[in-house]
Amino acid sequence: MTIKFLSSYDDFESDRNRRRAEFESAVLLLMAVLNFETIISHREYEKILKLINSFLMAYAMKLLASHPNRYELAEEIVQQWHLKMFTGGFSKYLQKQAGRSFTPYGLTALRNLCIDYFRQQQKKRAREQPLMEDKPAAYESNLCDEFAIDIEFEKCRSVLVTLPLHYRQTLHLVYWSELSRQEIADQFDVTTQCIANWKRRAIKMLREQMYDPDVEA
Repeated sequence: MTIKFLSSYDDFESDRNRRRAEFESAVLLLMAVLNFETIISHREYEKILKLINSFLMAYAMKLLASHPNRYELAEEIVQQWHLKMFTGGFSKYLQKQAGRSFTPYGLTALRNLCIDYFRQQQKKRAREQPLMEDKPAAYESNLCDEFAIDIEFEKCRSVLVTLPLHYRQTLHLVYWSELSRQEIADQFDVTTQCIANWKRRAIKMLREQMYDPDVEA
């Protein structure tokens, strides 16, 4: 039974690597077509777009797992991804990261679009909230959306409550109350550089404990 389990896992990893390789090849071919470096038939063009969309949809659905309308939202975000790539994203990759794998670059762009969506939702829900004292629960779900939309809520909650109080307060004021760095520094009576350091360290702590960059698509 153990041998069968390991074989199944190896098959899973092999399929996962195959799909990532197919996505990488399809995107590189698409960029070559857009740059007039090669010519393909309309049927081939549709085939590579279908492959790219299938891979991106699977990843977006994973990121949006907790959203009630995740399929419709995933479709919208994948369309935004294409728009972003066609209006400068591909060019930026070729200028700065040519020779490196496109997949991490492409998936990071998709993840950022998901985060942007949750940021917009936050702005609609609330503008100002009082400074938190010792109970971060009131804004935990918003920070979960911000930094760990592909991680279970309870895990996010357990990490947030371990952050130092001033880190939680800083994240709250930055991402919920939307205060400037100077406004936050004035509240804590510290320098703006200190606030920048607190924010950076808090985000680093969250990501280290909750974000695996090699996410299954």
